[in-house]
Amino acid sequence: MKKYILFLLPLFLGLLVSNDIEAKKKKYPNGDRYEGEWKDGVPNGNGKMTYASGGIYIGNWLSGNKHGEGKMTYANGDCYEGNWSYNNKQGNGKMTYTSGDIYIGNWASDNKHGNGKTTYANGDCYEGNWNLGKRKGIGTMTYANGNCYKGNWEDGHYDGNGIMKYANGDVYEGEWKLEKPSGIGKMAYANGDIYEGSWRMGVRDGNGTVTYTNGDSFECNYSNGILVSGILSRNNGDQYTAKWFDYKSGKGTIKYKNGDVYVGDFKALLPDGEGKLTDEDGLEKNGKWEKGILKDGKEERKGLYGIYTWNIKEGEVNDANIITLENGGIYKGEIQNDLPSGHGTFSIPPGSELLSLDGYWEDGKIVKLERGKFMSNIVTLKNGMLSIPIEYSNGKTEIKSFACSSFESITELLSNVTTYISRKEQEEKLVFTKKYIQGKTFNGEVFFNTELQMIFGNLLKCYLTIRFVSENTCSFEMEGEAFSNDFVVQEMARKITKKEIMRYYYTGEYIQLGDENAEGDRYFFINNNTALKWEGAGLSTILKRK
Repeated sequence: MKKYILFLLPLFLGLLVSNDIEAKKKKYPNGDRYEGEWKDGVPNGNGKMTYASGGIYIGNWLSGNKHGEGKMTYANGDCYEGNWSYNNKQGNGKMTYTSGDIYIGNWASDNKHGNGKTTYANGDCYEGNWNLGKRKGIGTMTYANGNCYKGNWEDGHYDGNGIMKYANGDVYEGEWKLEKPSGIGKMAYANGDIYEGSWRMGVRDGNGTVTYTNGDSFECNYSNGILVSGILSRNNGDQYTAKWFDYKSGKGTIKYKNGDVYVGDFKALLPDGEGKLTDEDGLEKNGKWEKGILKDGKEERKGLYGIYTWNIKEGEVNDANIITLENGGIYKGEIQNDLPSGHGTFSIPPGSELLSLDGYWEDGKIVKLERGKFMSNIVTLKNGMLSIPIEYSNGKTEIKSFACSSFESITELLSNVTTYISRKEQEEKLVFTKKYIQGKTFNGEVFFNTELQMIFGNLLKCYLTIRFVSENTCSFEMEGEAFSNDFVVQEMARKITKKEIMRYYYTGEYIQLGDENAEGDRYFFINNNTALKWEGAGLSTILKRK
């Protein structure tokens, strides 16, 4: 019996060992195989699970779940090493992807969540906050091409405030939307230029300001990246206000520091196209421009005898056909060396028939007169002398002779003619004054509307009388009714009178009370000069002559 027991004991112990080994290994019906620690019939503690799909997990288990430290190698080759919580990646961990991407950081619910760093196979690198697998919050993306973004992220994209430093040296700081500058932002370019203003989806849109390294500044407006309008202030004092076609071309106004003003087309910040340049003296260059040069058109210049109007062709002076003298005369015709030479017409005032000389000129003197007139009288030329009949108001006619040996003599001619014109005008004014004004009385009623009652001391109406007592003085009388209306005193009317002696001036068109430089009401003659129409203070009334 003793021998029999000794024989069976080794066999029993062997069976126990064999059953214990089998208990650490299990093959599941789906083909998965587990080897490791167990508890209550499920993996618990350290163990290895080889999945039928090809994946392998080696690490800690809890109640049949991956839990704690562990390494998971997926069938596609991806590999995770780190913390688990009930089959989900949770806490710190490292994911190495077969693509070459590597993530090291925090996880939650099987997603990248919290702080972490991803190094991408292409050389890009993100370090910052994640939310359930997507970049969200503050983070920095450093690109393999040298660009670097640091700022806020939403739904995997930079969104909100952030800074992008580009590899070329440009730096954008401001608002973003879907990885595009959108909102208010500042772009500092590598060349030193700076744009501050509004953006939309990566392009300038709205108002902004550009400051250039050369000191120029540009207050501009964009629409979807296209420059629309703006004011460019250059460092030399020039200013451009225009509708812009690009950064240096447009249509508008250029105000130069020296006082010149150009209105028209320009390219490369130079007049180019149709335009007109007016200098500080009021002289003009008008026509077609090319690279800042007037190619075809007309140009006004100061010359020997006044203002010369030149025809410009292909950038060169073709001819000059107009001379406007400083004292009012005008010459139209052929010119050489700043002097009338060839066929031409001289007149004063310009374009009138008061005085006109039409003929041939040589070196500034008229040598052949084809037609000459002063008023209705014929002007003749003999031995270099112009004979001009001048009729005076007393009926007397005087023949005035002027030497025309040179164009300078026209100055004397102009002076004499101008004197005659002025005298003639004064004579006509005096005759009219004595006939229709001096010694005459004009009167009439003026009714005030509601808006003007307050302006004129609450006047309801007034009666005006103007007596022209002499050549330059008159008496002005006003009688009217006014009212008072407040919370204490009942409405009541009162009489208002005003009398004064005033100067007056007859312009040849209307009467101005005061003097010729005064501003105010005007009185126009109507009804065959038998009445005055008063215009002033928003009112109009008729003053009849007694």
